[in-house]
Amino acid sequence: MVTRNGFLLVLIGAFCSGQLLGNVDMSEDLNFERVVEKLEAHKALNEDVAMIVESAHPCPPIYSAWHTEHVAKEEARDEKKKNRELGRRIVKITEDWSKDLRSTDELTEVHQKTGMVLSFADWVAGEPCYGNLIVAARCQDVAAIGVCKLLIDLEFPMEKIGPLLDRLNADWYEPSARGEAINRELGQPVLKTSGEAEEILEAIDHFWRGGYAVLSKQRCTEEIWESSTKYWTASGRATVGEWMAAVREVFPKYLDYTFFEDDRLQEVREPWTTYNTWDMKRHELLVTGFRKKNLFMIDSLAQYRRLVGRYPHDASEFRSEWIKNEPPGAQRCYSTAWLSYWWGVEGVFMDEDAAKTAPPEQHRPVKRYMDQFFEKP
Repeated sequence: MVTRNGFLLVLIGAFCSGQLLGNVDMSEDLNFERVVEKLEAHKALNEDVAMIVESAHPCPPIYSAWHTEHVAKEEARDEKKKNRELGRRIVKITEDWSKDLRSTDELTEVHQKTGMVLSFADWVAGEPCYGNLIVAARCQDVAAIGVCKLLIDLEFPMEKIGPLLDRLNADWYEPSARGEAINRELGQPVLKTSGEAEEILEAIDHFWRGGYAVLSKQRCTEEIWESSTKYWTASGRATVGEWMAAVREVFPKYLDYTFFEDDRLQEVREPWTTYNTWDMKRHELLVTGFRKKNLFMIDSLAQYRRLVGRYPHDASEFRSEWIKNEPPGAQRCYSTAWLSYWWGVEGVFMDEDAAKTAPPEQHRPVKRYMDQFFEKP
């Protein structure tokens, strides 16, 4: 994970370009609240953002509202509620960062601003807690805008984009960080967070499924439970029974099993942006992961540029150039690269939240480009 080194690279670039960071008092004690206040005052991305985070204390944990109500001690609740509200304000700030990156055309500046957003994401994710991971993933979704701009311009060197791409696959997306977040939410280590990633992810998945099954059984009579599970195979019934037993063994006795039931999106107003859903309970994200769809699209676009080295404007040529150059066993993601490229060219490659709130004239076209891509000769 790139953290302080990432900040330093951004700062060195700022100083070398002659842009002095005169708006931040380096002697000030920058706690979480002061960081948020200064970021709100700046709105747009500039070098002060990197300096603020470089000078700040580590980001504190941001727990869920469920944790604050069910797990936190009485004397700690006010502080945790305050951190949650500050987290909400950061999410609002990222909306301004998104607009800033989308309106920036000079590629050196785009590169610099993208690095700042990624550095901020790493700073927030320094504490692998539920709210921290949501905010960090939101920041990376915004940073993807800048990476797309850099990738589609073949004049911008790939060696400068590579480190940004590496940072879009941050360590805090790993199952170990998500398992740690679950442990923190529950107030004790119920899951093992060391070892092979696949084993940790499987344990998280079984824990969530088993807990939901326990909750479901608690809420119905034995007769209804038997009726609802009678068509399960014997092996399926045994497997779920093992998951339930394992959860009962480690789940804190003083907690109820509502941890395994999330809020429904339909319960909040649309659009379902990160800001609008901030108060929702969405712990299943700790199971399925936080990485946004845009980042997978960037992966495809980067892979295409590395393999082909150019972007043909004809759909059939775009596809054939990939097939001609693809290495053995590569996943064919040229259709996603095609869509990402044209969204970037048209200036409508944007983060998920911006896409949900964009006016009709800025909606990202999908069918038009996919019809071109898959049309028969």
